[in-house]
Amino acid sequence: MSDVMLLGVLRMPPELWRNNPLDIAQRHSRYIEAADRIELLQTALEQIHQYVKARNHKALTRMCELAMKDIS
Repeated sequence: MSDVMLLGVLRMPPELWRNNPLDIAQRHSRYIEAADRIELLQTALEQIHQYVKARNHKALTRMCELAMKDIS
């Protein structure tokens, strides 16, 4: 699912939920997809942080550390 569609589902107000079994299953699937993307992005950011840190780029290392703090 595209980011735009995923964000639309995640931000859908509860009054628009139908709460039938299909709706619940579809929302749950989107929640799992969002969690998977968050974990993937965290892993990618950690890898970038290690790469930058190993090359002694102090400013970029600090930016990575701040970004990782923001998503924790």
